[in-house]
Amino acid sequence: MKPCPFQNLVSRIKQEKGSDGVPDFDPDGGSEASEYLFLLEAPGPKSLANKGSGIISISNEDPTARRLKEQLDQAGFQKGEVVVWNIVPWYLGDDGGIESASVDNIREARPYLDALIEAMPKLKYVVLVGQKARHSFVYLSSHSRFVILGLHHTSNQSFSGGRGARFKEENLKVLKRIRNAIQ
Repeated sequence: MKPCPFQNLVSRIKQEKGSDGVPDFDPDGGSEASEYLFLLEAPGPKSLANKGSGIISISNEDPTARRLKEQLDQAGFQKGEVVVWNIVPWYLGDDGGIESASVDNIREARPYLDALIEAMPKLKYVVLVGQKARHSFVYLSSHSRFVILGLHHTSNQSFSGGRGARFKEENLKVLKRIRNAIQ
């Protein structure tokens, strides 16, 4: 059986960045034929094989994944039609904890992002989830075959301080806009 482009991309990143910090795509998530790509900042510890699932998934056992899944469900998306990935596809940090993506990390990851986009010929929407992912807006704007939108990050940190209800409402408006445009 011939490996799929997603598997080839993950293998390439693992070879170049070290296999411990690069999770796989969710086998139950969207595929190369998906129209929706959701890009977060970087993998969290629960997506690493030695600390969690080993995949980037809205089914992971962490608040960010749980909240994103809930919002996608409420807007009418099915797990199998969306690809969830990261602007920086390798873990940033060490045993002491995760680090925030720097501009240099984001720039370094661009060839992988280009390969991912190329592997998705039916892509219609790229949704940048969180401020760090939105650093790639101008870069992605050079691609003309899809619409680029943004969401608030679904982490506990982002949804704290009384912003949660407002952020959820704003995210749902964006998600429903996408869902209604396709139907």
